[in-house]
Amino acid sequence: MKCESCGAALSLEVKYCPYCGRENVAAKQHVSDMAYYQGKFEETKKNVYEKTHTYTHNTVKIAIVAILAIVWVVVLILAANAYELKDAISEAKNAANYKEMEAQIWEYIENEEYYALSVYCYENDIRTYDSKFESFGPIIRLANQYQYVYEGLLGLMTPSEYELEYMDNNIGYLADYIEYFYESYNQDWEDMDYDNSYDMSVMQPEMDKMEQQLQVLLRTYAGLTEEEAAQLSEMSTGQRILLLEEGLLNEEE
Repeated sequence: MKCESCGAALSLEVKYCPYCGRENVAAKQHVSDMAYYQGKFEETKKNVYEKTHTYTHNTVKIAIVAILAIVWVVVLILAANAYELKDAISEAKNAANYKEMEAQIWEYIENEEYYALSVYCYENDIRTYDSKFESFGPIIRLANQYQYVYEGLLGLMTPSEYELEYMDNNIGYLADYIEYFYESYNQDWEDMDYDNSYDMSVMQPEMDKMEQQLQVLLRTYAGLTEEEAAQLSEMSTGQRILLLEEGLLNEEE
């Protein structure tokens, strides 16, 4: 561009003509326009940044909520199927080791180690409704009740300070465990509603041995006489509680 006064060549950045000293009007307007557009640019940039930041923030929040929702649904599904999954894994493991486990169960039964049998079945998730172990159903279930009686009696023999405060309740629990044992012992297993594969001609003699061992246990540690122990199955819960209280009191003396 040229100076309007002397015609000298000027650039837009020059505010005054270096030859005649006249103000460069075009340069002044250019500077003003640049300032205006620079301000518009900064304002637009700020708006874009704020909108983008808000959009990104909201998008991240939505994404996090969506992910958490999906995770929660997955957790609920897994929780709902956890028992079935665990059961399936246990059945597969037990099926693979069935021969070994069957031999171990029979060893406990033949050695009359009923407490150990119950613990073994619990630790290995041996379920009596599993077709492979169903034939042991009556004796394993009876062994489970035997375990409760054994542990209840053991707790009365060596009570903690806390258990001493609730001794009467613990005797009541032991009487209940004895009742559950005899309910299982007297169960008519062959008339159960579901199909079974157990042979009571094999199971019953072993269950009789367990019942006899239970009587020995109660005579030894609960102070019962042979006659009292033999009558336990016919007693009411209240009668068992009184008998156990008297027997245990005599044992302490």
